[in-house]
This record gives sequence, C-alpha cells and structure tokens, in this order.
Amino acid sequence: MIFRPIIPIAWIMIAAVLLFGFALFCLIRKTMRHGYIFRRIIIIASILVAFLRPMVGNESVERLVSDLNLFFVVDNSGSMATKDMEGGERYRYEVAKADIKNIIRMFPGARYSMTVLDYNVYQSLPLTTDASMATAAGDAIRPRKSNATAGTDLSDLLEFATKRIVKYNKRNPDRRSVIFILTDGEESNEKLTELPEQLKQALSTGAVIGYGTTAGGKVHRVSNTNEILENEFILESTLSSEYHISKLNETNLNNMAGKLGLRYIRRDETGELPKDLENYFWENAKNTDSTTGKMDLYWAIALIVIALLLWDATVVAHKLALERKAVK
Repeated sequence: MIFRPIIPIAWIMIAAVLLFGFALFCLIRKTMRHGYIFRRIIIIASILVAFLRPMVGNESVERLVSDLNLFFVVDNSGSMATKDMEGGERYRYEVAKADIKNIIRMFPGARYSMTVLDYNVYQSLPLTTDASMATAAGDAIRPRKSNATAGTDLSDLLEFATKRIVKYNKRNPDRRSVIFILTDGEESNEKLTELPEQLKQALSTGAVIGYGTTAGGKVHRVSNTNEILENEFILESTLSSEYHISKLNETNLNNMAGKLGLRYIRRDETGELPKDLENYFWENAKNTDSTTGKMDLYWAIALIVIALLLWDATVVAHKLALERKAVK
C-alpha cells in the first residue's frame, strides 16, 4: 500500500495528534467515555486516512492512461524503404510499424492520432480511443511509388502535426500530449528540420525515434502498386548511374530532440525499443501520477464513514424518540 496525500501531510499529522490526544483524554475521564464520542472520533480518523489517499496494487498493474493524447508523427518518405535494419534484414518502415504497435500496447486507454508524410503531409488517423483503429493505421504505413529521389521536408510534417496538437489541446486542456516522431532524419539539401515555436509548449513529453544506420543503404524502388522491388534501387539523379545512399541523420534528430526537450532513441540495426521507455514517460510527463494504475481506497473509507454516520444517526434518533415518550 502507498499513500498520495491530497492535502499537505503536515496538516494531517497535526490533526491526527490532536485527535489522538482527545481520544486519550476521553479514555482517562470517565464522564467522557461515551460510545457516540468514540464513534465520531473514528469518523474523523477515517476522513484523515482518506486525506492520505491510500492506494493498493503493484507495478505489474496495468496503468490507466485515459488522460493521454498520443501523437504519432511518421516519416513515410521513400528513404524509409531502405533495408538497413537488423543486419540488413528489415526495412526501416517495417521496424517503425512494429514500434507503433508496441507503443500503443504500452499505453492502453489513451487516445491516438497519426500524421504521415509521403507524397504530402496528411492526418491518417484523427484522435481516437480505438486502439485497434490506431494499430490498423500503423499497419497501413508503406512507402509509396517512387522511381527517383525527392526532397523530404520534415519541417512541413512537424508544422502540420503542431497545428493538430494545438487544436486538440485547446479542446481538452486537461489532457497531456505525448509525441512520437518516427523518421530517419534525412532532409532535402541536408538541412536541419525547422521546428515550429508552438510545438515544445504544446507537449508534455515524447521521443524522437531514429531509423537506419549512419553507413546507410540503397533505397529500394517502389512499384505502381506500392510493392517494394527487391532488386531495383533509386538512382542519385536521373542523370546519374550512382545509387542514392540514404543515411540516418543523427545530427538532425539530436537537434530536433534537444530543442523540443524530448528523448532521442536510436533504432539501429538490431534490438528493440528500450525497456525503460514506458517508465521514462511516466517520470517525465507533466502532471503525471506514476501510480495511476493503482487502485484508490476512497470507496472503502467512504463506506466506513457512511456506516458510522448512519449508526450515529440511528442512535440519536432513538434517543430523541425516548425523550419524547418521557415528556408525554
């Protein structure tokens, strides 16, 4: 059992000492040894315990995150069709999709939204409480038809996402916004992503997750039916015979995470999301109660207080009834 006081604990301790002193006084003075006095002492003591906010449960209890808005901001541009993850066995976008599913499982009961960049930027999933719909939106991520390199502008992606996050925050100011930016960080002209000024203020916490390797890999072509062509790769330009090599841009991603006050996670060729990821968000989200998943005991204390009050009221009513009979 743990306690999360809802008023300063010093006040509770002072009240408890005074109550204990009064109870001791009543025990010593025979004239004060009345059942109704001790009943009311117990009622006050129960209320003080309620102020301590006792909770039960353990860390394995599923946390309730009904006040979280999770925003997935996903780079689905052509470079995510590079097969340099897990020793060259998986495409970047495949690992990103798996991460989205795992994050959704980490935060059951939250609301989910998804913004995607491929040919253009769009919201593929408006804010919803439906985890299966969010998972389906993640499953739908797949690089689109591409035959040549095209400039990726992550600034547009983040600008679009910021407008949606700010809009949702205004609708529900009591909810916390958590962002997951999934990208390889590759920008057109190798520039750093421009970050909207409003974005940092709109967020509670989040992470920038980088996909790929610094050595990079050749980007696969994608057919008209959005199928990845295993043995065909995108050229550096229409006039070049050199294949385009896409590399994880950690400079860009670290800059992005630093300015937004987020954690940067490198998803290199092997491994899974860090096991401490869930705890990290609970520890860093603003106004977060890390024991949300524990069960409050308010209801049990309330039942005790109600039972004692009914008992006391019954005794008083019976006493009044006897007094009326005596008067008659």
